[in-house]
Formats: sequence, C-alpha cells, structure tokens
Amino acid sequence: GRALNPLASATALLRQARAPRLRALAVAYSFVSLVRCADTVLQAFTRKALGWGRDESARLLSFWGATVFLGSQALRSGLQRLGPDLAVRWGAAFLAVQEFAKSLTRAWWHLPGALVIGLPSAGLEPALKALIAQEARRSTELRSGEVQAALKTQQALTLAAVGSPLIGTVFTRWASVGPPAPRFAWHYLVCAAAA
Repeated sequence: GRALNPLASATALLRQARAPRLRALAVAYSFVSLVRCADTVLQAFTRKALGWGRDESARLLSFWGATVFLGSQALRSGLQRLGPDLAVRWGAAFLAVQEFAKSLTRAWWHLPGALVIGLPSAGLEPALKALIAQEARRSTELRSGEVQAALKTQQALTLAAVGSPLIGTVFTRWASVGPPAPRFAWHYLVCAAAA
C-alpha cells in the first residue's frame, strides 16, 4: 500500500484542475472549518466579555451541545428535502448571522440567543461534505475513501496552520483592549466573514 502523505491528502481536492466546482467547495469547507477555532477561546471570551467563571461557561457549553443536537435532529429531514445545495446556502447564511450575533455579546442571554438563531447552520458541514462527495464522484476519479481522508486532513491543516493562529491572534488583540472591551468581538467577526 501507499504511504499517506498528509500534505498531499490535505490538498487533494484543491489540486483537481478539471474540477473547479470541487475546488471551490473545498475552499468553502476550509472557511467553514475556521469557525471551530473560536471554540478554543470561548472560556476566555466569556470571562472578558461577561465576567463568567468556569461554571457559567460549562452551562453554556451544555446548552450549546443540546442546541446543536436538537437542532441537527430537527433539521435533518428538512435539510434532506432541501437538498445539499440549498442546505449549504442557508446554513452558511445562518452561521454568519450566528457568529455576528456572538460578536455583539454583552449580556448572559446573547450567546444562547445567537446559538438559537444559528440552528439552521447545524446541517451545514454534513451538507457541504455531501456536496463535495457528489462533485468528486461526478468530476474526478478520486475514490470515496480518498475524498473523506482529504476532507479530514484538509480540515486539520486548516485548523492548525491558519485557523488557530488567526483566531488566537485576533482574540488576543481584542482581549488586550480596554476596559471596556471593544463593542464587537473581533474573532467572531472573522468567523462571520469566513462563514
């Protein structure tokens, strides 16, 4: 068997010269992946923006988990009826609105409210993966396993090489201003733009 080259795998979808739509979808997948990086600074963000400790952040994460679970369960059948193209378009728009709403956080209910607003985005990543798999089957000779491996390694590379350093730097700069903290949480604005 062939040895896995992580960089080659991470860029496999982006290197498909005869599949411009697949390449565009792969770029979109990387942008959507960037949003995950804001999760790593959530506790520090809630401490600075709201004065929260670990207990309040833990309750928020529990609410967040329940919201994503219930939202994805409730929306799964609706998104399947829409099809992956519309699910991605709607999901990306709702994710951008959710992240923008998070950037405005000033009261305890703002983050949970943003999560409720963003419920339709819960199906974005699965719908995007489905579109990528569909397009790869249509326009390349990549096997399903290669596409899945490419998505996983591409996401890992995006998070490690771009997302975490970018979001970490933007958050650190935001957190170093004030008091009071700037009106918008800059790292969530970056996430809104990425969505």
